[in-house]
Amino acid sequence: MAGISFYRENTDKHPIRTIVKWGVDILVVIAAAVILVSQIFNTVRVTGRSMEPTLTGGDKVLMSRIKPSLIAPDRNDIIVFSPDGDETRRMIRRIVGLPGETVVIRDGAILVDGTPYTDTGSGAIAIAGLAENEIELGSDEYFVLGDNVNSSEDSRFAHIGNIQEEDIEGVVWFRYAPLDRLSPVK
Repeated sequence: MAGISFYRENTDKHPIRTIVKWGVDILVVIAAAVILVSQIFNTVRVTGRSMEPTLTGGDKVLMSRIKPSLIAPDRNDIIVFSPDGDETRRMIRRIVGLPGETVVIRDGAILVDGTPYTDTGSGAIAIAGLAENEIELGSDEYFVLGDNVNSSEDSRFAHIGNIQEEDIEGVVWFRYAPLDRLSPVK
């Protein structure tokens, strides 16, 4: 009984043709990978200190470009967004409040729907800003904070405010530079 073979026997006696065929195959695979990666992922360079200690200035991260309408970002995800759609002002912050929730900062603590949010990283929040009064998030709005909460411009301030779903470019998931800090981002 003859077995099924998925490989063609190389009957070509010219090694140059074999090398060219392999070269073309490799180039097609590389081109497909580059197109796929460029459509799904994007690289972003972190600036400033607002996300320390999770991300520091100069870190380079990969961001998933899958639109929030397909896969909604979740609490604690680190997102890249452009406030008010201004693409010259790309920012990276952590999602604290999700659409439909109520956010308020009282006595240095953030409350989401009345429950304390404890993952602020830097301790007590010195400036409540807009969140001094309850903020009700719309059906497509997110409330974001920097991990270095007392050195961050985020949803507490009027010039940033709540982040519209349409202004979210993607979710950060991996740090690839510097190499000594190569790791998934959480």
